[in-house]
Amino acid sequence: MIKEAQIENLFATPLYMNILERDITLKERNLINSFQDKTILNQSNYHTKESYVLNNKGFKDLKKFTQQCCNDYLEKVISPSDDVKLNITQSWINYSNQNQYHQEHCHSNSYISGVLYINAREDSDAIQFTNSTYRFLNPNIKHYNVWNSKTRTLNVRTGMLIMFPSHLYHSVKVNRNTYTRTSIAFNTFLKGTIGGGLGELKL
Repeated sequence: MIKEAQIENLFATPLYMNILERDITLKERNLINSFQDKTILNQSNYHTKESYVLNNKGFKDLKKFTQQCCNDYLEKVISPSDDVKLNITQSWINYSNQNQYHQEHCHSNSYISGVLYINAREDSDAIQFTNSTYRFLNPNIKHYNVWNSKTRTLNVRTGMLIMFPSHLYHSVKVNRNTYTRTSIAFNTFLKGTIGGGLGELKL
């Protein structure tokens, strides 16, 4: 017989979640819809040609909320002693119509990425994250847990904001509903001075 083992999570990957505590306004929805005529066909859905949409004055309050979440993430997750900020660099709108999906991808040239859902239903919309770490052996799994799972699916809804390290691969399954699943995605990067001496980096 062996004693009850203790297993700890080591070097966890953070997945930040927050909720916009108000409805998306009609003005914001109309602005979101106005961009639909100015989109680029992705592999399986559409996104805006404009990649700085949160700079639009009509999204002022949404940008404020998003930046507040960035500040919160910086304080709670990264917790730097350096005088740095987590700034939004790019932002764009994703549109997934019925029978469209978002292929698996990650975000290059970004530190932390995020998604704010403008139109989504928790009972049918979700984002899936993939553990892309190389596995030397792949035995068949009897019970999935945080150590052996290859994917993690998170249900999402309108007003929900999530943030995650930009290198993390993620995807969205086929939209089986008649409405257009809509979200504002964004990238970030640190701004300020990191470290010191011969390891100092000014951004």
